[in-house]
Amino acid sequence: MKAVCILLQNHYEVDIRVRRKAEALLAAGYRVDVLSLRSPYSKSTHYSLNGANVYTISLGKKRGSLGRYFFEYLIFLFWALFKVTSLMPRRKYAVIDVNNLPDFLVFAACCAKWRGAKVVFDMHEITPEFYMSKYGIKPDSWRIRLLKSIEKGSFNFADHVITINEPIESLLLSRGLPLRKFTVIMNSAD
Repeated sequence: MKAVCILLQNHYEVDIRVRRKAEALLAAGYRVDVLSLRSPYSKSTHYSLNGANVYTISLGKKRGSLGRYFFEYLIFLFWALFKVTSLMPRRKYAVIDVNNLPDFLVFAACCAKWRGAKVVFDMHEITPEFYMSKYGIKPDSWRIRLLKSIEKGSFNFADHVITINEPIESLLLSRGLPLRKFTVIMNSAD
């Protein structure tokens, strides 16, 4: 049985887009492991939900400042890197499905990619625009240039990129994402 590992820095139970994806993979005969944040309502670090094996880290979501976001993102990145690398020899993942934010979470799949797994980067948010809107950062700021550079490195590392609509597709194409690596899957009913 082929296996897929889904990385999500959110609570799996409440992220409907990711749950629908996992359940579709399960229905197609794949084994699915999910690495996510532990829900405040759960005490377990590992459980099964509708057939998906869910591994969690108790990190919380106490975001507010850019520094706190960065801290949480880094902790989750290193935990996911360790977890994917330790599970890969047993699971032999065919695909690592990475859901942003953060964009650089795709690099948690580096060891699995070296062992033959494909990396799919599902961009739920466009990070530079998200931070410009949330924090009022100017488009020509060094922070936004850095976020655009990380975004480009992330979609260059991924084998395929998914996003939610055609305006975002146009934006990413203007930033250098090759059309052949891209698919639009809208947030809608199955």
